[in-house]
Amino acid sequence: MVNRLSRDKIRILGPRGQRRTAFGTYVDNKHQLDFSPDGRQIAYFQENGDGAGGVKVVNRSTKTVRSLIPGGQGMYPVWSPDGQRIALLLGNGIYSVRASDGGDRRLIKSFPVMKAVGVMDWRSAR
Repeated sequence: MVNRLSRDKIRILGPRGQRRTAFGTYVDNKHQLDFSPDGRQIAYFQENGDGAGGVKVVNRSTKTVRSLIPGGQGMYPVWSPDGQRIALLLGNGIYSVRASDGGDRRLIKSFPVMKAVGVMDWRSAR
């Protein structure tokens, strides 16, 4: 399965490029996608066109979209291996929050100034 971002919607494609599902609005730019471990939800950064934006979570079956952090904050979301938490860049630090409601904010790593983070990954400790 491949995910493809377009200006209007997030599109999920089959292995040969056939369209499987699409969701989202027609006005906002979405990127930095990460699928939940069970594949039922997708966390992504949504830019509002004015440079502002935040992390959203969409339920793939109901297509219900919610802001992870009230006030639309965060970038670079990545799911924990158990699907209970999402790590994201907030200000000048990387935090984890509950995936269900964005609560229980925990600092993972802080930076003296805000940094651009390329790709984050969350793996289980072995």
